[in-house]
Amino acid sequence: MNQQPLYIKFSNIGLTCELKYGLIHLLLVFHSFASEDPYKHFKEFYVVCSTINPYRVTKGQIKLRAFLFSLTDKANDLLYYLLSRSITTWNNLKIKFLKKFFSTLKAGTIWKEISEIFKNNGKTLYEYWELFD
Repeated sequence: MNQQPLYIKFSNIGLTCELKYGLIHLLLVFHSFASEDPYKHFKEFYVVCSTINPYRVTKGQIKLRAFLFSLTDKANDLLYYLLSRSITTWNNLKIKFLKKFFSTLKAGTIWKEISEIFKNNGKTLYEYWELFD
């Protein structure tokens, strides 16, 4: 059986980039549980990826290579169902991930929760925000 090429089409720069076990081990894992925040996952992912800077390899290329190791379970399935070589940039992958795991339903739920806060206490956003300073 022929293996499908990876979902990522890496730029043909003639350089190799090896991800060390230490870096992969530092990556926090996203499972796609309802309680997980995909934006928080990206922030944590950025922190780990910013710790390495191989010669002549862009941060985007590092992130493209490392992101696979930060996903598990259903979140990992997203990558395997993408068309072969359909991702060409880090931004492409980030958008696909967020569309999948930060759904409009979740955004609607958050907006509803925010609206309920303002209805129940009669304060403006600014007044409410000041409570936390």
